[in-house]
Amino acid sequence: MGIDLAAAIAGMTLVTYLTRSLFTVFISEVRIPPFWNRALSFVPLAVLTALVSPYLAAPSGPGPLISTLNPYLIAGCVTLLLARWSRNLLVSAITGTALFLILTRFLLQ
Repeated sequence: MGIDLAAAIAGMTLVTYLTRSLFTVFISEVRIPPFWNRALSFVPLAVLTALVSPYLAAPSGPGPLISTLNPYLIAGCVTLLLARWSRNLLVSAITGTALFLILTRFLLQ
């Protein structure tokens, strides 16, 4: 590892640490109203949905592939329904991954 790469990594680490720590030091006394606190609690779910849903509908690029032969869509829908029904994220993730592997390796070749 060259000195330039080490300096770049150290610089990025410092910038990341400073931006996060300064925010918590200066803003830690600010109280967020309950409405905004509740609204902000949905941000991780919204971000995850925005990241995952394009791959479920169009796994191979532009143009949606909404069919019964799309293993991404099948496994995603089953995982979503299982997570909603069981309320167990670990079971849902393991089952969805196993179903996807079964679909891609054995059934929908």
